[in-house]
Formats: sequence, C-alpha cells, structure tokens
Amino acid sequence: ANTSLGMSVAQAAKQGMLVKDTRVLEVAEQVDIVLFETGTLSSEQPLVGGMRSWSAMLPEEKVKLVASLRRQGRKVIVVGDGMNNLPALKAADIGVAMTCATKEAITSADIILTGDDPQKVASIVAISKKTMQVMRQNLAFSAGMNAIGIGLAAMSFISPVTAILLQN
Repeated sequence: ANTSLGMSVAQAAKQGMLVKDTRVLEVAEQVDIVLFETGTLSSEQPLVGGMRSWSAMLPEEKVKLVASLRRQGRKVIVVGDGMNNLPALKAADIGVAMTCATKEAITSADIILTGDDPQKVASIVAISKKTMQVMRQNLAFSAGMNAIGIGLAAMSFISPVTAILLQN
C-alpha cells in the first residue's frame, strides 16, 4: 500500500502537485465537489466537472458551505490562495493552495499546486482513484493467494511450512 501511495505522490509531483500527506490520496478518491476562488484560476481555462466558484462569499460563509456539504456526506476540495480562503481550506476534506498563495494558505493546505491549471485538481482525484484501485487489486490478489495456500495445506497437497513461505 505504501509503495502505491508513494508512487502516486511522485506522479502528482511530476504534474506539479506537492502532496504533503499520502492520506490525502485515500480521501481524494471520494471527492465529488471542488470549490475555488475565481481569482485562483485564469478565466480562459475550462472548468472541470464538479467545480463551483464562490468568489462573492465571505470567509465565514465559505466555512458554512463546506460544513454543510460535508454534513450531506460530500467530500470537498477547496482551492484557495489567500487569507480569505484559509478557514475553508482547513474545514475542507482536502485543502489545495496555489504556489502564489499566502504563506498561511500554503502551510494549511494538504496539496500545493504549481501554476493555475484547474486540470491539476482533477488529476489528483484521478491519480487517487487509480491508486486505490491498484491497492484493492493487490489486496484481493494477496487474499486469494493466502486462501489457496491455506486450502492446499489443509488438503495436504503442500506442507504448512511451504504454505507459509508462499504467503510471503
């Protein structure tokens, strides 16, 4: 599991995303909404699905919106670049800061993006989904091999010592 997560962090880094904690990748798989300040993204770029702008909201309103969405069972990413977004970055499941963000926003964020490409936010979700899929496949394979080894040992086709060796 740690190898898959480590490789995913490296893949994210290649795409201009600094992931501070691998647990973020486990959460990102479930994200269904991204909230961002319009000033953090250039207007010419197309928005990815599930993104909503909240530029006209006060910081307290942003936190209330994030809290409300989370109470509804939604997983929320907040993208921000300044003090106005700091409380919402902390309240979100995943906080994302741009490299042009304030020091406080960068410190509070779980992920730091270089540039202002909104596709990077979608990429972290895609990377997370692929990582978790690989981890589940590895777990299923390991469980299957263990079951086969135990079954073969129980039917005396192989010795218990051989079954243990095959398990590892």
